[in-house]
Amino acid sequence: YGLAYLSTRYIETPIRHKRFGPFLTARGSLLSGLILILVSVASPTGLWIAARSEFRTTYAPLKSPTTVCLDPFLNNKVEPSAPCILARGTAGSVFLIGDSHGDQWSPAVAEWARGVNIYAIDRSIIDCDLVFTPEANEDAIPSSTFRFRPDCVAFSNLILKEIHTAVSGNKPVGVVLSEYWSLMRYGAGDILLQKLESRVKLLVRMGVRVLIIGPNPIFPFDVPSCIARRGEEFCRLPREQHEAATEAVNKILQSVAVERSNVELWNPTSQFCDESWSYPIKGGSL
Repeated sequence: YGLAYLSTRYIETPIRHKRFGPFLTARGSLLSGLILILVSVASPTGLWIAARSEFRTTYAPLKSPTTVCLDPFLNNKVEPSAPCILARGTAGSVFLIGDSHGDQWSPAVAEWARGVNIYAIDRSIIDCDLVFTPEANEDAIPSSTFRFRPDCVAFSNLILKEIHTAVSGNKPVGVVLSEYWSLMRYGAGDILLQKLESRVKLLVRMGVRVLIIGPNPIFPFDVPSCIARRGEEFCRLPREQHEAATEAVNKILQSVAVERSNVELWNPTSQFCDESWSYPIKGGSL
């Protein structure tokens, strides 16, 4: 109320009665009003340009270059090519399969594969339940809350063919499965269990070793934007919140892995969290 009173008495009223310097004449009022409009438009525009420039130079480079692989049909990455080919070794093959949560493991998979002379490729696709997409059509696995896009089904079948080809080369083949593991996403735990077991059994029958990566911390905001606006400390997530949200899913994933000698589950919590917090940046990467 006080600011409104002062503004009315010392700014608005003098302007209305032409007792305020630049507004003494009609021409002065027009020019002053035009300048104020330009300033009010230019100031936020300048701030927006500065923020965008800082984001592009400081935080955008933290994203993995393999994000282009997440939309293979749009970005012409259906056929294997860089940067989706993570390593070009000859001692075997490993396929990173999942959605955007799986794609974030591409730098780690690439570093490991180069060190052991393994061919590695990122076969993740955004907004697609790729791990569980049925072969050929949606009816191959009992229905759930998902309805698969045609491109999602087609890409899944393409990956299976690539794995078959790799297996026929009589060299070790591995698959890393990483998705947005969430019971809310699947509707019920038994649906997640049923679909994961179906896909894992298929891969095992093909002679493939499978590594399931457990759920990552899910931050309730866009991490790059949060860090750019608020700073890293504000954007952390309490570890106990992450563990409570993923406890049920981890039990399901563990039940699938424990039954098979060539299937393993890795919980990545220790990579993101200390005893108290889960961090949005690790080793200089988002």
